[in-house]
Order: sequence, then structure tokens, then C-alpha cells
Amino acid sequence: MLIDNFEFFLESVEKIKKYKHPSLILRSRKLVDPLTFVLISIPTMILLGLRHALDADHITAIDNLVRLHNASRSSQWVGAGFSVGHMTSVLAEMILIIYVVGNITNVEQLSFLGGAIGGIALGVIGAMNIYSMKKWGKTGSAILASKVLSRMGI
Repeated sequence: MLIDNFEFFLESVEKIKKYKHPSLILRSRKLVDPLTFVLISIPTMILLGLRHALDADHITAIDNLVRLHNASRSSQWVGAGFSVGHMTSVLAEMILIIYVVGNITNVEQLSFLGGAIGGIALGVIGAMNIYSMKKWGKTGSAILASKVLSRMGI
């Protein structure tokens, strides 16, 4: 079996060099059975998710939310709400990506869609920032700081 997989690997490398599209080759043959894949993937996803949860941007976001809602909610519920919202949005994005990538067979299409989605996301974030600056005359950080300071009585 190991020799078969190695031969398949060498054939795949040659096909990738020729066609420059590895996903079509990998879809053509199952390297492991589905149960083994699931049993390996689930612990890996859990460990990577726990590591991801401790990234600086998540800690900062939860810290800012706890400060913002300090007077009305306990920090455990704020963190739980952030976690559920983040998990839901990531799950929705994964389903969308699986659907889109599953229906695309051309690398150029995928490259174009990736750029378009990134551009749209940056445009929406920019529009939201411009709207908040026009409405309140401040940036997002200044708005958050003023809310935190007003709740602290400063």
C-alpha cells in the first residue's frame, strides 16, 4: 500500500507539473477511508481551534467587549456570545467555500472569486468606518473608548 501511494504521489507530481491543478488529481483517488479521515480530522480541528482562540486579535476583541458591557453583563456571557457568533460565522463561511470550490474546476475562476470576495469585504468594512465617522465624527476605537470611559464615570 505504501508503494502504491508513493507511485500515486509521483504520478500526481508529474500531472501537477503538466496541468497545474492539484485539486483535480486529489479528487480522483481517496488516500484514506472516510472514517480514518474523520477520526484524524476532529482532534486536529479541536486543537487548532483552541490555539486559534488564544490569538491576540480574539483576546483583544473579547477584552474590548467585556469592557464595553461591563455594567450589564458578566464576562463569561460576553465571551460565550463572542464564541458562538464567531463559530457560526466561520461555519457559514466554510459551507460557502466548500460549495463554491466544489463547483469550480478552473484555477483562474477561484483566483478571481477570492480577490472579489476580499475586495468586497474590505469595501464593506471601509463603508462602515466612513459611516461611523460621519455619524459620530470619530473612529471605531475612539467610539469604543468614549463608551468605556463613560461607563467608568470618567
